[in-house]
Amino acid sequence: MVENKITIPYQIKGIKPCDKIEGYVEVLMEPIDKLEYNGSEMSNDIPIKISGIGMDGSSFPPGVQDQLTQVLKNAMPPMFRKRKDYDPRRLIHIESEIDFISRKWKYGDIIDITLEKVKTAEEFKHPKEQ
Repeated sequence: MVENKITIPYQIKGIKPCDKIEGYVEVLMEPIDKLEYNGSEMSNDIPIKISGIGMDGSSFPPGVQDQLTQVLKNAMPPMFRKRKDYDPRRLIHIESEIDFISRKWKYGDIIDITLEKVKTAEEFKHPKEQ
């Protein structure tokens, strides 16, 4: 059986005061495992590949993987499509300066990020379109 959560190690790559909220900091984190870029510099091919395991434990069929990959690539903002050094899994965590100082995080620290499904799509109430 597949668990509903995964943990990914991220490294703190930048810390700066938040421009939008006074008394808060922005912590830029990138995954330890880098994506491989093997296209040319002007390539529009974003190095993302979706794979996964279904509820029955079998892996997604190649057609589904390709379709999900294309959907994600199309959703990427155009400004990132030609940047070789950009990792689309980059995170910016915003929290109060007091909380940040109490954690004693610093540049270069490795932080485990846990992704866990907390609600199914059926449980989520979508706003009605007008």
